[in-house]
Amino acid sequence: MPGFLWSNLDTSDNFSDIVPLYNLTDSNCIDGVQWILTVFNQCVLDAQRYAAVIFGIVSIIAWAINGMPQMVTNCKTGLAHQAMSIYLLIFWTIGDTLNLIGCELTHQLPLQTYMALFSIGCDVILLAQWILAYVRHYRLSRLRGGDLSSNEPAVNADSEEAPGSNPSTPLYPSLYACAATVWLISCGAASTVWLPTIETAPRPAFTGTGRRLLFYQPVFVDTMDLIGYIMGCLSTCCYLSSRIPQLTKNCLRRSTEGLSAGLFILALVGNSTYSTQIFLTDSSFLFILRHFPWIMGSLGVLTLDVVIMVQFFLFRNNRPASLTLSLDIDEEQQSLIYS
Repeated sequence: MPGFLWSNLDTSDNFSDIVPLYNLTDSNCIDGVQWILTVFNQCVLDAQRYAAVIFGIVSIIAWAINGMPQMVTNCKTGLAHQAMSIYLLIFWTIGDTLNLIGCELTHQLPLQTYMALFSIGCDVILLAQWILAYVRHYRLSRLRGGDLSSNEPAVNADSEEAPGSNPSTPLYPSLYACAATVWLISCGAASTVWLPTIETAPRPAFTGTGRRLLFYQPVFVDTMDLIGYIMGCLSTCCYLSSRIPQLTKNCLRRSTEGLSAGLFILALVGNSTYSTQIFLTDSSFLFILRHFPWIMGSLGVLTLDVVIMVQFFLFRNNRPASLTLSLDIDEEQQSLIYS
């Protein structure tokens, strides 16, 4: 999900590559924190960078469970298609897929790759919940013989909200969007097979598996670093773009019913700890330059998530009529569908 889980440049919500490595040999890390050296292969020698690691761990945990509150809410309500913007999910999935490809391009630690795969898995589950709810809503509206939300034009201003406006209207636009997302996921998965075979220029011996000493290198060490940086910019754009459709949808519905506040609270925690971790790790110009897309992405998403939380407060007592109608029709028509 909106996490930046890869880096040599670091596109990562994961701290495991942004803590500078001075030397990973036992002889030069005797005074380092041994559990961090053992678990994450990083040499942390002072309190500031130790704090950065702790913030990184919190960020990892927040992103690991980020989608779960919304999954539970979707199961309870069965109305994921009315609560969530499909474009929010699509942009999330694209961003996480770019993260996975980035892990392979820059040969990241296994933990980062696993986290990227886990995030994509959560995205796929949320997409599946959305599609199932959409199709079920469409079938119910056909049985009902009318528009489930015809008395709430404001809700229908979002094109995603009108699957039942015409019983014969196909689901093509949203299904095409979902198909495109699945195709992108497939490409990302396929890349994990062939990308490791790409020949890259030899890296300096002191680089280890994490971040290299920045004052010994230019901004980009090789082509893979440059490609990783570009992909990081693209993933940042995806994460920023994901919030706009959801903000718009909430405003049109004048409700956040069906959305889980936990989803956005965990995103706030993940992004805030990620940004704090970066600034604690290093404040040098070159370090900030190399992390600039992800810093801006993290702070930008953080700001948009605050706006969404304000919407939760403003619309806390509102329940869109379409949601109530859908629940009523569910009770009336379930026996017809599943008999």
